[in-house]
This record gives sequence, C-alpha cells and structure tokens, in this order.
Amino acid sequence: MTRLAGSPTTFGVWGCVAGLCAVFAGSVDAIDPTERTADMPDSWLVLYNASSAESFIWALDYIKARDIPASNMMGLSGLGSAPPERLETEQEAQDLIVSPVRDLFAANPAFEQQIMGIVVGYGVPGMFGHIISQVSGIPDVDGGFSVAGALQDMSDDGLNPFSQQENNWDNPHFFGNTLPPEGRWTKALLGSKYPGGSVSNPRYMTARMDAPSLEEALDLVNRAIALEQDGATLWGQNIWYDFFDASFPSSNGEWYWLEIAPDVPELQDLPWSMFDVAQDDPIPNDAFRFAVYKLFGWTVDDFNLAPPGSRVLAYHLTSFGGITARSLTSPSGGVFVPNVLAAGYASAIGATAEPGSLVGLFPDTILAGLGEGWTLGESFYLGNPFDDWVWTLFGDPLLKLPNWFNDMTPVPGDINADGAVGPQDMAGFSACLSGPDGSSDSVCETFDIDGDGDFDLGDFAEFQMAYINGGSLDPRDADFDGDGVVDLNDYAAYETCRTSSTPTSLGACEILDFDYDLDVDFKDFAQMQIDFE
Repeated sequence: MTRLAGSPTTFGVWGCVAGLCAVFAGSVDAIDPTERTADMPDSWLVLYNASSAESFIWALDYIKARDIPASNMMGLSGLGSAPPERLETEQEAQDLIVSPVRDLFAANPAFEQQIMGIVVGYGVPGMFGHIISQVSGIPDVDGGFSVAGALQDMSDDGLNPFSQQENNWDNPHFFGNTLPPEGRWTKALLGSKYPGGSVSNPRYMTARMDAPSLEEALDLVNRAIALEQDGATLWGQNIWYDFFDASFPSSNGEWYWLEIAPDVPELQDLPWSMFDVAQDDPIPNDAFRFAVYKLFGWTVDDFNLAPPGSRVLAYHLTSFGGITARSLTSPSGGVFVPNVLAAGYASAIGATAEPGSLVGLFPDTILAGLGEGWTLGESFYLGNPFDDWVWTLFGDPLLKLPNWFNDMTPVPGDINADGAVGPQDMAGFSACLSGPDGSSDSVCETFDIDGDGDFDLGDFAEFQMAYINGGSLDPRDADFDGDGVVDLNDYAAYETCRTSSTPTSLGACEILDFDYDLDVDFKDFAQMQIDFE
C-alpha cells in the first residue's frame, strides 16, 4: 500500500488494480470558491476503472501531465477489467459510477468545494440504458444516456433519466449573451443560476477521455498540450463550417446557430471557411470543424486531408455521433467521434443517442470561450444547453489555446502549428510546391522560407535543414562572438569547437554546425570561409 503524505484534514481515495491497492491522501486546497476556476488542475476529479491496470496507468499519466494531485484520482470498483462502453441499466450506472462519486463528495464537503469538473477516464463506461428514439419510438440499438452527462448534476438522480434532462441555465444564451456577463465561471458561480444555487444544487463540468487503445488514450492529452506550447499557433488555420443539409429536420435544413456564428461580434475576425460535407469538400488547414447532420457512414478518410492543420475540435450537430469512443465502426454506423479522433483532432463533441433537439451546443460560445483563454471544459459546459443528457465532450477538458488566431508569427515551414518542422508538415509543403509560383494562398506563405514570393526547391533546401535539425529553423551563423563580422576571433572559436565538440553535445558550438550533422568539422569551415571578412 502506498500513501501520499497528508495532514490532519486529509481525505482518502481508494484504488485497487490487479491486487495492488493504494489510498491517495491529501489536504484540501483552501482556495476561496469565488477565486477557484476550472483551469486549476486540482479543480478536476479523475475517474478510472480500478479493475483495469491500463486504466490505472492512463490515470497516473494524465494527472502527471496535467499536474493534478494524486488525491484527485478515484478508482471505481466492480466494473471488471474490460467493461462495455454501455451499462445496460440506469441502476448499474448509479451503483458503479454516480453514487460512489456523490458519496465521496458527501463525505468530504471541503473537497467537493474544490471540484469544478469530472473526467470520465479510459476504461470507464461512457453510456447507460437505452433511449427511446424520437423518430421510431423504439429503443436505440447502440445509443444511451451519457455517463459524463449524468455526472453534471447528481442532485436529481431519483428521477427517470428522461426527466433529468433540463436547461443548463449557466448557458449564457438563455440570457441573450454569447459569454456570461459575469466573466469567467468560478466555483461559486457554477450552478448559481439554478434554483437553490450552487451549494444545494451543485453542477460539474465533465469530459470523457477514452479510446480504442491505451496508447491512443494517452495521446489525447499529448495533443492538447502540443496546442499550448509557445511555438504552437492557429495562424493560417481555418474554422470550417457547414450549416445546411437538406435532410436536417429543421424547416429550412439549416442549423441556425451555426449560420449566424460568423457574424457574432467577438468572432467576425476569425478565419471562417464554408464547405459542404455532403460533397466531401476537402478542408485542409483545419483548426475547427462545425457541421450539421450526415448521420452515418463516417470513416477516417473523411478527415485525412493534407495539410491537416492544428485540429483542435470537431463537432457535428447529429444523432449518435458519440455512441462510442473505442471503435471506428458500429452496427448503425454512428461513429463520428472515434473517426475524428483517429484522424488527429485533439477533441470532439458527440451525442450518445438521438439528442431530441435541434439546438445542440452553441458554436459561438465554445469559440468565444476558447478565445478568452478559457479551457475546453469550461467552453463546452457554457455552450451546452442541457444537463444530464446525451451531449459529451471527448478529449482533455484542460486544453487551452494561449496562441489564438493571428496572435503570433508561426515557425517557417510549420504548417500544422505544433511549433516544429516535422513529418506532418512535409505533406503541406508538397501541396504548396505543386501549385503556381507566387501563389496567393496565405497558408502556403509559411513555406516561402527564403522570402522570394514563391514555393520552390530553394525553400525546400531550407525546409530540409529544419527537418534534419529536429524541427528548428534557427539559423547557423559564423559570427560566433556576435560583433557583426566573421573574422579571426570567430576562427579561433571554430578551432575550439572543432577540437572539443562531440556528436552528442555541441552546446554553444551548435551555431557553427552549418550542415546540421551534430559536429563541427571542415565541411562547416567551408561555409565559414564564404562569410569570412
């Protein structure tokens, strides 16, 4: 048994995997609820399957990556080592998932006041029961109620799940706004617009992080963190949107709230680009994808386009899009979410059944929240019109986008905006190279590395150097001492580097490694001679 150091006011969370049990204990962080926000790592409770070693590994990796205290992990017992994604009955969901979380909070009220969100982790079921289809009137074959949705509000679980569906009054659209006029939601504000307020009727932000394999589940947080690095940028990326489908059951086949999103004042300057999902239009350089309908037939090929772009979030207003996170296929074919994630998106929004509403989450609130620097978990929660229903966020809720559109200049050659020149950028370079010289495509501008107005083999030479150099385009410079000329002083530095540097440790001598082969030799001296004055 392993115990983390605690204090007299500690609480414990048990977890057992393959006979090895641990209780994670820690003291409550006494941040005032009026100051606690959802970007604080200890504002999140992480659920994992205590019967699965892989689920335990995922949880440990996630809390380490996000600096979440181990005391915020909770192992759920009785699920089995390989539970299905859907628990057959509501009672199973109550007994195995919802009640244990509710009991933990009831036994540790100070801890509950710390928690704003709950992550349903790898290997934990994501659905329960069978929803009666609004169209056919019979139970859906694959869909069910969302486990993450049920955890948003655990104060009304004596009701039938259908009766639990209610308006999320924290959603600013119910008051005519895109974002809350109060500003960023705090723990004190969370649920405050509901009858009874946040103390007697608490709400929680939720997300699900599951995948077909442990490796893919671990990668979800990696994708989120990559988007947050200093070198990452959304520059040159697009927000692709398609608000019309002739089969969409609105009066005009349009998703009204997506249609008007580009005209919202906070979003008018963003790079909106229209496409037609019914025609399978290519949508390269994709940061966000919002569209309506196309219920079935999704495959990874629908999203594998070059260059791919930064791929932050994909969301379609459609039924059954999130009935699974673990399989790319299903009997009914409603597999939008897993195929999107398999294609490289960091996150997705999908419904675990037929939503029974043509409203769905509001795209403008999601984008405006992210543009404010708020987390994806916050933005999803505020954009969701319903509690306790079917809409589910798949991905890391702590994802943030500190480098918003046009906030910074990108690394030359880095088309996918991950801060480095790598394999995914190669496809983008090839696409730009095949076009006419002097192309007006603003995205291709990042490949005009030599600044001559076209994208040719001259740029490719520089691109290769960056690729070989581990993704960096920092220039090599024979002016070692930085005095503006290359002279005998720099030659002395070259002699020192040539005799002392090794292939594994160049240190300051790296600036003289002109051919990027991890040493300083006569090949580099040839370049130095060209610049010698």
